[in-house]
Amino acid sequence: MNNNSYICSMKREIIAYKGYFKEFFDRLDTGTQDKILYVLMLLQTQDRIPLKFMKLIEEGLYELRIEYQSNIYRIFFCFDEGRIVILFNGFQKKTEKTPKKEIEKGAGLLLAAVSGCEQMVELLRAAVHYCYEQEKTAKSLTPKGYAGFTRIHHIWTEGIPDVPKLFIGSPIQDRDMARGTLMAIFLSTTVFPAETIQIPVYAETCVLLDDLMAGGWYA
Repeated sequence: MNNNSYICSMKREIIAYKGYFKEFFDRLDTGTQDKILYVLMLLQTQDRIPLKFMKLIEEGLYELRIEYQSNIYRIFFCFDEGRIVILFNGFQKKTEKTPKKEIEKGAGLLLAAVSGCEQMVELLRAAVHYCYEQEKTAKSLTPKGYAGFTRIHHIWTEGIPDVPKLFIGSPIQDRDMARGTLMAIFLSTTVFPAETIQIPVYAETCVLLDDLMAGGWYA
């Protein structure tokens, strides 16, 4: 690291933890949203990130720093080995120092993300049951369902050194394979846990499982 930028050796994927960032982002005007998207684009694509755009708050927790038309905004986030960025809460800063309550909220969300495996296991139980219920009415996967299950399969097989052996490595072909993928994830996180599965895998899987059970993946 030098005095002007954080350095990271690879491009990054950005995901949001639950709905905290979206709730903050949706309240902003278009100009502020565009400025935030510009800074996120830098965070996603640039190896060297100017220090004026980010700051380490405490171990593992960073803040993204945005200024637009004399207004100051902050978004808390964390890195996963520099490769994936998880966005937490955002807020408009109205004091010189970052409010303690916002730091505590960001740190709390980071801790919640770290323990996200427990939440994911419970969601997996419900999601497998949901899939069985959908299959009772002979429903097939929709294009959205194929895309969703394929994404779940992808994040559990790509870039993971000790990918669970329960995965066969082929893309989702039908609803049985889709449900089988969820069952494999459940087994790989309870009976045969892999040591190198990272926080963002749990976080994004939870988002996808919530979307599955909200409907639209079967027809």
